[in-house]
Amino acid sequence: MTMKKEMIVLLSAALFLIASPVNARSDDDDSQADASAGEVSSIDAMTNGGPTAGSFARSAEYCLTHGHIEKAIKLCQQALDKQDDPDIHQIYAQALESKLETQVDKDPKLFRKCVAQWLIVLRQEGGDESLSFHGLSIPGLGKFYEDESRTIPAKQHIIRLAGRLPKVWETNDKFLNHVTKESESKVSGTVVSGKSKQSKAEQSNEDDDTK
Repeated sequence: MTMKKEMIVLLSAALFLIASPVNARSDDDDSQADASAGEVSSIDAMTNGGPTAGSFARSAEYCLTHGHIEKAIKLCQQALDKQDDPDIHQIYAQALESKLETQVDKDPKLFRKCVAQWLIVLRQEGGDESLSFHGLSIPGLGKFYEDESRTIPAKQHIIRLAGRLPKVWETNDKFLNHVTKESESKVSGTVVSGKSKQSKAEQSNEDDDTK
């Protein structure tokens, strides 16, 4: 009887030892599956816990840094739908300008929209910090309260895009209409110049053929 009990104990121990590695591997597999199921993209992580204006803005910055311009533009629009914030307008302006830089023939509507966003940043029209209306404010007030981390880059970008800054009493619409016309003139002038050069080259080739 004792012998039988010893045999049963030994068999039970052997079966336990054989089964243990399988169980260990199974536990490892389960933990790995749980880990992989919890993996998220960098953009998803920024909006974890529900989309907010801030999470959309951070995602837009991430996309812009990694060259996903169209995605960044869309995220900025979603952020502004939730909150009118000057920092978001600045990211939006940067995204629009990045798209504009990829174009050989500049889209006038995109150009206008880009400059308009930089004007909002420059004249501090966005959010609770707004100090102007349609770009107009009490002279000196904007300078006194301006955030140089926004206004200095805005000035640089507007000058680079439009060639000049708006005058103190020049409304946003008046400035945009003026610089958009100038931009369109430059584009049409470039096209005409290109066609003129092409026609001259074609005429030269015809003259050579007749010789």
